[in-house]
Amino acid sequence: MKAAEAEKQAKFDRLMAQFEQELAARDAAIWRFRLPPPFSPEVAAALHQWEQVRARAAAEEQRQKVEQQKQARAAAAEERRKARAAAEEQRQKAEARRAALLERAEAKGPDSSSIDTDTSSSGGSSSSSSGNHTHGSSGGVCGV
Repeated sequence: MKAAEAEKQAKFDRLMAQFEQELAARDAAIWRFRLPPPFSPEVAAALHQWEQVRARAAAEEQRQKVEQQKQARAAAAEERRKARAAAEEQRQKAEARRAALLERAEAKGPDSSSIDTDTSSSGGSSSSSSGNHTHGSSGGVCGV
């Protein structure tokens, strides 16, 4: 097992040395304003393979990022749905309480009603006989 790893490492070291040598030759050519020589087939194949590995890693990283964003959006949507459901439940409870209060008020009769209703028989007078609201005049005083 160690022999295989040592052989693999030696091959990598040779390839890297060749790459550095060819890169130096390319740099020298560029500094002399000449076209750089192409990489050898071995170095070109290794560079291509490394680029593919890097591209796959970048694609996987992007896929994971998109997946995380998708999960975050789904979690946020679920939270909004729960908040809407809770608000609807609270609204229904409040409506049920109002209905129960109205039923109790109607059961007690109109004289002992705790709910302000405008049932004045005078037909549009400036103040209601049973409420704290004003009707018909802009100069009326509330709460009289």
